[in-house]
Amino acid sequence: MESQQLDNPFDELTGMLEDGDLLGLLRHWRDREVFLPVMVHPDTGCRLPYIQHDEPDTPFAIAACDRASVERMLESGGATHEFEIHAFSLFKLCRDCLYNGVTHIGLIGSEFMLDQTALSFFAHSALVETPDEGTMRVRCSLVTDKPVRTPLEKHAKRLAQVWERFSVGPDGINSDLAGLWVVHEAGAAVLHKPEGGEEVLRDQLAPCDAALFDQWDEAIPDYVALAQDASVPEAAATSSASASSDVDHDTRVLVSLARWGVILLGIGLIAWALS
Repeated sequence: MESQQLDNPFDELTGMLEDGDLLGLLRHWRDREVFLPVMVHPDTGCRLPYIQHDEPDTPFAIAACDRASVERMLESGGATHEFEIHAFSLFKLCRDCLYNGVTHIGLIGSEFMLDQTALSFFAHSALVETPDEGTMRVRCSLVTDKPVRTPLEKHAKRLAQVWERFSVGPDGINSDLAGLWVVHEAGAAVLHKPEGGEEVLRDQLAPCDAALFDQWDEAIPDYVALAQDASVPEAAATSSASASSDVDHDTRVLVSLARWGVILLGIGLIAWALS
């Protein structure tokens, strides 16, 4: 995108989505902090995003580029509960929401919402600067010897990450696969892996790759269980059992055009092939 003065920083995000600028999204937005209202679990200290429901099957979170916007939103909405305002990286917010059945993230000050496929893109993609190979785009999925039944289950001895690696050149992301890695901790028994996948131990990774593995390996909080345990009203999404852990994030990224609020006024989809 051309550099220009934007009324809302989210205009840059949605512009990059419209343009299909995957490198820009990963470089400038994946790890950028956004702000949202949260409730803090009294025992664990876990921060539970405030989840709204337009309809029973469409839970969504809300996020802003600054604290003041969240404060104004809470004041104008007449919030009846005590909220804290906390910063999440867009990666963490999308990942935690995706695996807890939250289908959208509303962007305060924008007419756009990120839908489930956009959440999956930010949750499962990253750029790493590998010293010997240059910049690599990595797309991650998980493989286990049986389906993951709950986001809180660690699967320490049978969880692996499947990394699709693509080199990044002057003209963007190369479409040819540069490597297919099955990455796991030493001692993990990987019973199922994709054909052609090369097993790589976490200890064999370069520091930048090891940090990425650890980020993707972090436990995901279970919004429903924590909210029920703490009797936190309206702080959880749909049951984690209904969360989609096999979202098709390999085909395209969508942005659903909608006004965040109590009613979705309209939905427009913007899509493009990822690779």
